Amino acid sequence: MVKYRLLSDESIRMFNSKHTNLTSVALHDVMLSIEGLEVLRQHRLTELTLNNVGIYLEDAISNRVINSSTSKSLRSLSLYNFRMEEDCMQRTVMTDLARRFTNLVHLSLVSVRLENDGLSSLCSVLTPTVTHLDISRNFVTDISPLTKFSASLKFLNMYNLYSVKESNAKILMYELKELLHLNISCESGHQLEAFLNEGVTPLSIEKMLLTPGGLAKLQSIDLSGREHITEDVVKEFLNLHPKISFVGLLLTPAANIQDADEPWYGDSVTISSLATEKLIKESLRRYGDRFFYVQKSLVALFQLTRETVDHHPGTVPLIVETMSKNIDHVTVQMASTACLYNLTREESGTRIHPDSMRLAVHHILESMAKYPSNEQLQRNCLLILCTDKMLVEVNFDKYRCAKLVMECLCKFEDTSIVRMVLAIVSILAARITTEQTSSLASNRQYMTRLLEITRDKLMQRSTDCIMKFALSALWNLTDESPVACQTFTELDGISLVMDCLNKYEDIDDAEAKVQIQTKVVGLLNNIAEVKELREMLITRRFIDTMRNSLKSDSSEQRYFSGGILANLLSDSTNAAWDDLVAEYRSTESEVITAISHWYHPETAMVAYRCFRPFIPLLNSFTSLASQYWALWAVHHVCTKDPTKYVPMLTRDGVYECIVRLSMQSEDTSCSQVLELARNLHDFVSDFQNGSLNDQNLLPTTIETK
Repeated sequence: MVKYRLLSDESIRMFNSKHTNLTSVALHDVMLSIEGLEVLRQHRLTELTLNNVGIYLEDAISNRVINSSTSKSLRSLSLYNFRMEEDCMQRTVMTDLARRFTNLVHLSLVSVRLENDGLSSLCSVLTPTVTHLDISRNFVTDISPLTKFSASLKFLNMYNLYSVKESNAKILMYELKELLHLNISCESGHQLEAFLNEGVTPLSIEKMLLTPGGLAKLQSIDLSGREHITEDVVKEFLNLHPKISFVGLLLTPAANIQDADEPWYGDSVTISSLATEKLIKESLRRYGDRFFYVQKSLVALFQLTRETVDHHPGTVPLIVETMSKNIDHVTVQMASTACLYNLTREESGTRIHPDSMRLAVHHILESMAKYPSNEQLQRNCLLILCTDKMLVEVNFDKYRCAKLVMECLCKFEDTSIVRMVLAIVSILAARITTEQTSSLASNRQYMTRLLEITRDKLMQRSTDCIMKFALSALWNLTDESPVACQTFTELDGISLVMDCLNKYEDIDDAEAKVQIQTKVVGLLNNIAEVKELREMLITRRFIDTMRNSLKSDSSEQRYFSGGILANLLSDSTNAAWDDLVAEYRSTESEVITAISHWYHPETAMVAYRCFRPFIPLLNSFTSLASQYWALWAVHHVCTKDPTKYVPMLTRDGVYECIVRLSMQSEDTSCSQVLELARNLHDFVSDFQNGSLNDQNLLPTTIETK
């Protein structure tokens, strides 16, 4: 619930002691009141993390939130990004905290405006059982109170403490004898309030590192961002501390080393830097929640991955995790998506696990939703999504993706964005449910924008990919969606696409002409399937145009033109035919003649989600042409992919229609319809009985008398 920002004062109450038994709670970036957090008082906690929850620090540790049982049982307390009321004494608050929690092992007080007096008060009362302490991003300059924990403290984080006194060096070096991990990194871009006392001599990190005999048990140290940390300094430090397994060197002079087969820092030591993909990954792993370092690491990774295609497959999940942790930082989202583009393109993408790709797309969509007005970020996301591998092979919420990219289309005019959005929508529209398609296409803003793009391209008589993608998107969005078709017609879509048919008739590019006109008649076929809209199509001009299209050299164009006419002819009682009786009879005859000469192409011309739209045609006993076209269409796809389509015949109730047509006498049907119905019936029977052979499967033509 925290991740999806669903937690509130009201919803957190469901976690009361009647329904749950909580021992560990972590709340990040949720605005709660102390009234909401009172639910925690009902539980006996051992771990508690509160990060930017919108209340004062003294309230977070008060009796209203923490009960006496938790005071004794709590082993880990992490408080991030808190402030105290102005009239509160920091000494008092820190003393209360230390007295309340008597068995702490892990304590983090990060960015809570802790000062020297507060640290002194805390340490004077805190039990010496603490092994992990984090006082990073505070205003402490004197860490001498930590000597109380010389026998217990093993992990000390104090990053972004810029002005720790030079006199504290001996404490770090010699008095914290059990220290295993020390983090004294800093971020040069991090700004602290100017409160530090003048005249304080800051700790000389390089001098401390080169002092022999100190930090005897140290196993890891983070020096990232520290000036004067050169390769020579680190080498000498490693010689003095043979137990070291990690050194953080990000953004230090020593970080510009290369991870060769025999690195200078040895095989047993891991470092963080920006020199290689391996070292950048280490940096992202360790600094995923530190915005400044993350941004620098991603920029370096982008430069590196732009030049090579041989990447480690584990890099993508790491970037995705970084995106998730830094969703509120748009620059991190920008850099992350730029890296993902490099890592998922062409050969690189083939080595990435499908689960990693799925998670990557999920977080790309999260980023698009979070920053809808950021044009460059939207472009980055579209560049990643706009591949067949992503859109077809990866399992993700395709409907959400389609909605987000359509919002992008309505917001931006940039040609590259328009092109990618249309390509994505034209593919996704065929891979979401008809209910989802209807929801998309019934949005008048979306439909208006698609028609606007098509109209602009028509005025230019453009045959570019944008025109083709726009028509494909309209075609797929109106498929089996009466609501979408209604919206399309209300926005004068029929007139627009009819102009497309006419204006592209005499262009020189024959291939482009066929592609555009086929998409138009495919789209119009969707409109013709909607009974309530047929009256707009049953006009002399439209019928003549479709009859002419029925003679096209393109088998696909002939097929969809025949489908349009078949749907219109099936509606013989429509009043629009009253003035076109002669046209009805001649069109009926012309469609039957045309179909009888059709050959089956080697591959399927069309794909269907269901056969239900064919039922009215197969049951249209006033139009043999309608029955004939529907039988030919069903026969065509079934013979190309019987495993998919034969079960669909039974599921959608079409097989019953075929059986009924095959049992007719020649007195009530025409020979073409009767023979094709019987052929299809036999084909289905052979498939179901397992006796189908190649000759049945791939006929080259339909035999007619």
